[in-house]
Amino acid sequence: MFAIGLWCKSKKRIVLARDRMGIKPLYISRQGEDLFFGSELKAIFAHPEIDRHISLAGLDCYLSLNYVPARGRWSTASKNFRRGSGWNGAMEK
Repeated sequence: MFAIGLWCKSKKRIVLARDRMGIKPLYISRQGEDLFFGSELKAIFAHPEIDRHISLAGLDCYLSLNYVPARGRWSTASKNFRRGSGWNGAMEK
């Protein structure tokens, strides 16, 4: 079980991935040119620039289903990766 972020300094690229069993979550948030990620929302919310508003659709899912599906969002500023998925992107900084 894992959620991992790998940075390639020479290419200025980041790879984020989540295990295919989906045990560990992976959340991502983009604020302008900045990228924040973590296996818990509190890791992202630790930064003062992150919007902390709850997504009403995510809250509705949680109250109805007792969980938020992978495509759902807890926060308007974050996205939850589906299990076995990843992201590969270039960072300008």
